[in-house]
Amino acid sequence: MLSAPFAVIGFVVLGIGVYLLSSDSATKNWPTADGVVTSSKLETNTVQTKDIAGHLRYRESRVPKVSYRYTVDGRQLEGSKLHREPRADDQGATVVARYPVGKAVKVHYDPKDPTSSVLEPETSVGGVVMTAIGGFFFLFGVAMSVALKVVGKRPS
Repeated sequence: MLSAPFAVIGFVVLGIGVYLLSSDSATKNWPTADGVVTSSKLETNTVQTKDIAGHLRYRESRVPKVSYRYTVDGRQLEGSKLHREPRADDQGATVVARYPVGKAVKVHYDPKDPTSSVLEPETSVGGVVMTAIGGFFFLFGVAMSVALKVVGKRPS
């Protein structure tokens, strides 16, 4: 059966996507604590890649690095995550300008593990893409299976 692998792979990818989206949703519902930005800078990284012809190319990326301090249940904690998932950010200078040192911020923290925190909870692109692709492959596999059964029952 050619349709089964599509359905199985689609179901697995769909499950991963739904898990990521539910984690994103949970992060948005985390409690918040008052915090303050302790460090805010733009870090420059050089990335080496090969182009289509196999030539090495170097590209500089500027990654915002923001650290903050916050208090939960009388315990002073530190964090450095802007988002739940790390990501490349072409707007690094804008992010650093948004979080100057000394700025008061709302820190979203995991109630089960207050040391896990983010400044900007959001829906991840990866979760949306995986859910869409997984759903497509799952439905394609199921539709192919149904179509093959219908064609197989056709009178000669």
